[in-house]
Amino acid sequence: MARHSLQKWGPAMVNDTQSHPFEARALVVSEEMWLTVGGETRYLKPGDRFELQPGQTHAERYGHEGAAYWVGRRRPAASPL
Repeated sequence: MARHSLQKWGPAMVNDTQSHPFEARALVVSEEMWLTVGGETRYLKPGDRFELQPGQTHAERYGHEGAAYWVGRRRPAASPL
């Protein structure tokens, strides 16, 4: 089951390298941000999308006005025993 939410981040915030146990698909809806994955940094603005796989390390930096994006999260299916 997926969970959706609007994430809002303050001006010039930085989220250092991290990972999550879920898949994330996002749509930037306001302002700007930079997403670094695997040593490559992407500049994202309204209308841009990004995806992260479970456990994928990444870092985020937000513009002078902050940023907001809609994100859907989905945890991996439980492994059969």
